[in-house]
Amino acid sequence: MSPPISQSPNLKHNHLILVLCNHDKCLFQVSLFESFRNKFSARYKANRSVQKCQTNMKIDTQKYQHLCERVYIKRYLCQKSQALEDMYLLMSSKQ
Repeated sequence: MSPPISQSPNLKHNHLILVLCNHDKCLFQVSLFESFRNKFSARYKANRSVQKCQTNMKIDTQKYQHLCERVYIKRYLCQKSQALEDMYLLMSSKQ
């Protein structure tokens, strides 16, 4: 079993954003890179899902628009199947 997300070494200096999606009862733990100096950049495949969650929560999506370029889903906890799985999205080295 992998360590808790808060204890992961590579997340030491990153912010964590929790997005609770009531629509499909899934909890997204989203790790936000503070800066583009990080060696990883991610294509935000889960953009649509998180946008939907933000809409349901009535979060100002305009305000969080920039997150889409810097965010990757680290943990995806789906209450429906009660399964915890790592979702590593298309990651490429940032030169």
